[in-house]
Amino acid sequence: SVASFASNMIIFCTSSLVGSISDEVGRRRMLLTGIGLNLLVPLALVLIQLYPMMNPAWFYAANISSSFINFTTISLSAISDVVPHRWRASCFGLLLSAFFVGIAAAPLLAIPLSHFRVSLLSLGLSACAFLCGLLFLSETLPAATSEETRRRRKEAAEREVAALLLHYDITALPTEERDDTSRAAPKTRHRWLRRRLRVSRVLCRPFRELLILNRSAFFRILSLLAFFSGI
Repeated sequence: SVASFASNMIIFCTSSLVGSISDEVGRRRMLLTGIGLNLLVPLALVLIQLYPMMNPAWFYAANISSSFINFTTISLSAISDVVPHRWRASCFGLLLSAFFVGIAAAPLLAIPLSHFRVSLLSLGLSACAFLCGLLFLSETLPAATSEETRRRRKEAAEREVAALLLHYDITALPTEERDDTSRAAPKTRHRWLRRRLRVSRVLCRPFRELLILNRSAFFRILSLLAFFSGI
């Protein structure tokens, strides 16, 4: 239960961040990374059955790590890139229905197969999915779109850092040092502060991306419905 709670909380905190990163680096790279992380779960399960003395914590760790990049989130974004508006809702439903049909059908495999063979089958299917994605999956996000997204994010970060440095100059520096650009101390402090602000932006980005939930009442209601349905 602890692993399930941690996995769901990671998905909640990183889904918006992963979607934002995929807008910059592309869908294919994020999809392959997500499939590769999902590959660790059946691999850990097979190894635990091959080596009974192996710590089961490895399986839970693999299960939690697979939640950092949610395959479904990137898949929906990729569909939005290539499918016209009038077909997107039906494609979203088809993808999710296939996902849940697979979840529903998976326990039935334990009837004709042993637990170990089911684990091997899961590992083989996951490996095939990764190879198919590596060989045949193409990038759906146009290069111009990703470059424009990176440019806008960089400009927004520079504006925020410049505003914070200006606030620092007004509130923290002595009056005689504010307009004197020849002094070495303010320059040194600016370089140190700029580096620190950039690091803090990277660390706070997952929480900043979550602010999309507060964009409108529709997002807030939809998030609450998703939360209660998960309970």
